[in-house]
Amino acid sequence: MAEKSTAENNIARVVAELLALSFNNNQIIKAANIFAVEPSKMNVLFSLPQQLKMQYVLDVREDECTFVVSCLIFHIN
Repeated sequence: MAEKSTAENNIARVVAELLALSFNNNQIIKAANIFAVEPSKMNVLFSLPQQLKMQYVLDVREDECTFVVSCLIFHIN
């Protein structure tokens, strides 16, 4: 069996962190997708103390939603 790539291992670590923070399945999937696309944000998550991780994930997801809405508004206009 081949070893998992570093990226796969990092996503597995993210999922484990998010499960430990009691995010629901939908939140975990969406956040994991964001971290997979933006590894620098994943690195920040891993470097934060436990008490800051939940807020960081919420902020990252909010920023992503704001970006998507901005793009949609831009394309509509």
